[in-house]
Amino acid sequence: MKKLIKGMLLMIIILPASLLASEKNITFEEALANYEQAYQKYQQELVQYEADMQKYQQDLDTYNKNLEQNKINQADYEKKLQQYNKDYAKYEKDLAQYKQQKAEYDKVLDQMEADKDKPGHISKPIGQALQFGSDPNATLNITGGTPTTDIAAPKGVVNPDNGAHKPNVGRRISKGQQVVATYSNLKNSYYSGKPIAKMVNTFSLDQTLNGQNEMNLFIYNDPTQGFYVDNLPTYDHSGNGASALRCQTKLYYADGTEVSFSEEYPAVIGVASLNNNNFPGGPAWREEVVNYNFEFVPITGSIVSQHGQRAAGGGPIYADQYTNEGNGSGNAFDKGEYGNWDLANSPDFWRVAGAGVIKSGSTIDYTIYAHGIGAGNEGIGGQWTAYTTDIPPKNLPVVPPKPTMPVKPVPPTVLATTKPEPPTKPVEPIKPTPDQYPNKKVPETSAKSIAGVLTIIIIASSVLYLRMRRNKWRV
Repeated sequence: MKKLIKGMLLMIIILPASLLASEKNITFEEALANYEQAYQKYQQELVQYEADMQKYQQDLDTYNKNLEQNKINQADYEKKLQQYNKDYAKYEKDLAQYKQQKAEYDKVLDQMEADKDKPGHISKPIGQALQFGSDPNATLNITGGTPTTDIAAPKGVVNPDNGAHKPNVGRRISKGQQVVATYSNLKNSYYSGKPIAKMVNTFSLDQTLNGQNEMNLFIYNDPTQGFYVDNLPTYDHSGNGASALRCQTKLYYADGTEVSFSEEYPAVIGVASLNNNNFPGGPAWREEVVNYNFEFVPITGSIVSQHGQRAAGGGPIYADQYTNEGNGSGNAFDKGEYGNWDLANSPDFWRVAGAGVIKSGSTIDYTIYAHGIGAGNEGIGGQWTAYTTDIPPKNLPVVPPKPTMPVKPVPPTVLATTKPEPPTKPVEPIKPTPDQYPNKKVPETSAKSIAGVLTIIIIASSVLYLRMRRNKWRV
């Protein structure tokens, strides 16, 4: 019995082995066909690999660039942040100073409100954001008009030293022409605390009010000394010699941008020295400001006021009384009680003055108009005016400029920095050669053969088990 069992076990071992060891011969041609199929698949995988490798190189290049750009962006941000912190510290300091200045400014305005009805005080509390100072060394450039040698020195134009201003440049200007005077290299002018570098005055003769087709225009080297317009020396005074010169003023910062006026920061110019002369038995004439784009604010007690309304611009501004000594009116000017009032440093200069307030736009626009009064005085014209921000009897309070809070820099956006993984290159199959397949066989195992082997094993095992049970391992 033991021999039987041993034989059965041997069969179980040998039989599957013999089945599994069944062979099938493979030829070189078959191996080559298998290779070509594998190589075709390899070529397809290689194309995909090269595409993946190209994308990988691009992604790697982007990754490296992003790493570098992130460093640059971070360094730039930190630099800007340091500057911001400095600017913010300065802003806080400036803000504290502004609040103090604003409190003082508001206190002055409150006092102006309390004093507005007193003679010599401006009738409406207002601050000054435009400061225009003397600049005798400014560079003056004039275009337009006609240079001429027969221009006489202006008459009756005096400075605080009682000497006549001497014109830097004279031009003959005709109706329809423009003369442009550009003052550059300004050093003493500011708007809301920011330096003004250039002033441009554009002059033209009023087509309707100006009595002559040509006049002489004098422009002074210092912009605060103004300009003067007069009849030609050859004019015989037989016709309408009235002068009406329009001036349009623009101001510029150093970067070339225009100064733009605002409600918060008004610009105030002086409207002064408007003579209204009457010489008994002699000529009589009046100087006016017309066609202007500012709000006129009178000085309490001044004889200068706004009258009516013209078709273009505000109503004419002029003195309501005669202003020369011996004018026959019996007023204080007639009696000489104000002395030589027509000087900027005279304590009575305010009596023939007012203020023009500009709260919008970037142009100061007005016309100076001088004309005779009464029969026989039609031919009288000519007028001097000075551009000034000094308002008699004392300067207006300067509107303190509010500091601008610096803008905090925005942290940089971090660019993607995930390092890409390179693709795996496919393995090229090895091409077979004929000498590798002279008589070669390769095992062939199929699902059918495996199933048969398992069936035999199960049957043999079952028989053996039953046999053992029956004989109980007896011999």
